[in-house]
Amino acid sequence: MTTVEQHKTHIRRYFEEIVSKGNLEAIPDFVAPHIVFRGPYMPEPIQGIAGFKELIAMLHAAFSDLQITEEDMVVEGDTVATRWTASGTHRGEFMGTGPSGKPFRFTGTAFYRIADGKIVEAWSVNNSLEIVRELGSTPTTAGDTAAKRRAQLRTAAEAYFAALAKKDFAAIPYDDHVSLRAPVCPGGAHTPLVGKEALRTVWWPPVVSALGEVQVLDHYINEEMTAICTEALITTVNPPVTLRVADRFTVSAEGKIIEQENHFDPRDVTNPGWQKGSRAKRQRKKP
Repeated sequence: MTTVEQHKTHIRRYFEEIVSKGNLEAIPDFVAPHIVFRGPYMPEPIQGIAGFKELIAMLHAAFSDLQITEEDMVVEGDTVATRWTASGTHRGEFMGTGPSGKPFRFTGTAFYRIADGKIVEAWSVNNSLEIVRELGSTPTTAGDTAAKRRAQLRTAAEAYFAALAKKDFAAIPYDDHVSLRAPVCPGGAHTPLVGKEALRTVWWPPVVSALGEVQVLDHYINEEMTAICTEALITTVNPPVTLRVADRFTVSAEGKIIEQENHFDPRDVTNPGWQKGSRAKRQRKKP
């Protein structure tokens, strides 16, 4: 087994045994004694096995049926980057909220540095704080909540495309820890670019220099109302082509874009005129 596969297997077993099952006794098998863990719901990083055990115990006291599902995993050297989905039921107190008995589901990303077969550092980025606020919020009618949420999703998506048209990065409602997957990012669509500042300095300059007109076509909202997919036509100035794009935005309870996936056929940019050539080939094949 290669080192890459070893690292992936280690994190997958860690998700199952420690995060999902809450097996405190197995923690020393997966994390180093000097583990440093950073998360969105802690003012200071947790250091050491004892503090890490307290964290896992607290999570499972609040969310006894907590489950982590791996969505994607990339290994670079000694670091493993993961994208995951957490789900469960709020059955105990967490950060002064609850128990509410409400189900929850949210996505996040995490980075793990591995040394000598154990996790020595971990960074978790997710919107769990927004979820906690929702769990403790005053109930409203289902219809009102759904309508507000749909409007919030559309507002976030439309603000993004309006910002593209204006070439105004500051107008995009990105969360500070946003994660972007796009063909034009360094490493391609399989390697997420994380952080609002990284998007502003790395992804935005080459994109905005090539932008022409922007036209939104339609929106599609998923059943859970966690994300919206927007179709649009975007023209580029060099080369001069029109791209039909689809951007999927995961939006927090506060209306911030926390994840974005951009999709389009890159042949329009890398091989202008490919469609005309394809039609010519098809015509030559006709009897």
